[in-house]
Amino acid sequence: MGFALPQLIATDLDGTLLTPQHTVTKRTTAALRKLQQQFGVKIVLASGRSPRSVQKVIDNLNDNKGNNESENSNLSNGNNNFANFESNEFLFVPDAVLCCNGALTFDPLSKQISNPRFISLDAAITAVRRLRSLVDTSSNLANAAFACEVVWIDDNCDKEASKYSSDTFFVCDKQWKLYRSDAIYYKHTVAEDSFESFLESLKLPDGRLRGGVIKLMALDKTKTAAQLYDSLPQDMKPVSPSEKNQNITPDADLAVTYSGPYFLEVAAAGVSKGLGLELLCTSLDIKRENIVAFGDLLNDAEMLQFAGQGLCMGNGHPDMKKLADRVIGTNTEEGVAEEIESWFRYIIPE
Repeated sequence: MGFALPQLIATDLDGTLLTPQHTVTKRTTAALRKLQQQFGVKIVLASGRSPRSVQKVIDNLNDNKGNNESENSNLSNGNNNFANFESNEFLFVPDAVLCCNGALTFDPLSKQISNPRFISLDAAITAVRRLRSLVDTSSNLANAAFACEVVWIDDNCDKEASKYSSDTFFVCDKQWKLYRSDAIYYKHTVAEDSFESFLESLKLPDGRLRGGVIKLMALDKTKTAAQLYDSLPQDMKPVSPSEKNQNITPDADLAVTYSGPYFLEVAAAGVSKGLGLELLCTSLDIKRENIVAFGDLLNDAEMLQFAGQGLCMGNGHPDMKKLADRVIGTNTEEGVAEEIESWFRYIIPE
């Protein structure tokens, strides 16, 4: 039996496709471009990042010098025109992007958001209050900070694809701005009053939403994201395979995870990269056995489990290595590129 390439690959970004310096190497770009353009394999990027942040990675993929991501990149304003790259051998545009841990799909060509899965505002407000009480155990503490990604909604649009803003918008509280100011390199809004008050303002008097929360973020300035996650009560965390028989009931409205060292990421219950990938592949009529997925952290778990072959990076979380079909090289070693290149060796030229 001959070797068959997958019909689609889905890859996480940070800790997986990207180097520890958050850049994309020329070798990785070349492997993805060859897979897509010579063999017709669909490439899906799946990340906890927002559309604007993923766009910066796509810009980096098309930077043949392999430069670091830069706010001043000539393409990083989100309005780039890929037609400017006609016949450029370095052009690479993913077939689809799953953003905010699968909470929405972003088309990098049309710059349109589709299939957003919003967090219930009541659930978001309750989560903020609960997390604040867990972190700030006394009134003189202010270690908790919050932010969110909002999609603005225009209910007057006839076309579904046009009713949503073309990007998510970052809103944070004053504590987040204070603690994370060095990492906020994009346009953002700081809530004047409490973060809970901002969330409440997203609902119009008639009950309709003027904006939907696609991702909620929370940090404790005294803890890493992993430490804060581990300190959460069990009902705020998803049930792992080893806990399924322990009568643990997770929050019915929210899904909590993390994809980096600084903050927790909260989405609507059921939202995951795995669900986003499943819905996308259903629309493309691609069966799961024809999918390969790459990831490294817990927010990649459902995606690796859904794919016919789930591959964990050598630098991945220990639990991810256990559930993956196979462990490959690290992101420092360009593990994704190395894996894809190994496939080419099995393809016999006509």
